[in-house]
Amino acid sequence: MRIYIFDRCKVSTRYHSSGGLVVVARDAYHLNEQIAAYNAAQHPDPTDESQHDAHVGETDIELNDKDIGRVHVYNVDGDVSPAIYVFPNAGCC
Repeated sequence: MRIYIFDRCKVSTRYHSSGGLVVVARDAYHLNEQIAAYNAAQHPDPTDESQHDAHVGETDIELNDKDIGRVHVYNVDGDVSPAIYVFPNAGCC
């Protein structure tokens, strides 16, 4: 497994959309799969009231070529599960 650390990438639909992102994944393909699944989970079926949540839809990860070029990648030893950690920019207010 690897840890992918992104700084100042688009992780939110808020006014201050940049933030940090940490993804634990096997490889770049798995990284993209996890981000796609995470984004899909942020856009639930609007007709299903059981899925309504105040925080759903506030984050939407978008990585561009600049983000990919600045990523820090570290190998991880041991039994580590895939995960995504999003750190949105709280802004000035």
